[in-house]
Amino acid sequence: MTKKRKICEENRNFQEKWTTDYYIVNKLQKRIDAFERRCCDFKKQDLAMRIFATPISVDVDDVPPALQMELIELQSSDALCTKFGELGLKEFYRHIKDDCLNLKMYAAKKMALFGSTYICEQYFLKMNYMKSSFRTLITDTNFENGMNVAMTSFVLDFQMLVRKTQSQSSH
Repeated sequence: MTKKRKICEENRNFQEKWTTDYYIVNKLQKRIDAFERRCCDFKKQDLAMRIFATPISVDVDDVPPALQMELIELQSSDALCTKFGELGLKEFYRHIKDDCLNLKMYAAKKMALFGSTYICEQYFLKMNYMKSSFRTLITDTNFENGMNVAMTSFVLDFQMLVRKTQSQSSH
């Protein structure tokens, strides 16, 4: 192979590699930018989540005025600080007196976010299963009925049903 041909081939390989690398870097940068745009909402909620998750240690000066006095009372109570370490968040907020009504309402709103997200995730998970290859011929009505059954919290007591069912006697 001539020296000129070898240089041309190396140049072509370099251009192909550079184009591929540029393409990958460009794609990664787009993904990073999209991630940053989506996460900016979480950054805005940082203080709100800190108030909810760690009311004992959050800086009172940073919180909204409606919650400041209640957080001061909460942080100055040794009993509540101890309870915070012993109980989960849900139980801890149940344990707080009604004097801290604003804080309890604030916590309830934050807990509702997680509960509704969980329900939506469960719904879509079950919906994808229902529409999977195992059920290719499902009708809209059957799909709706199946989703209603899948999302209900009703538990059947099969043992009781069997006991109450009379076996059919032969004639």
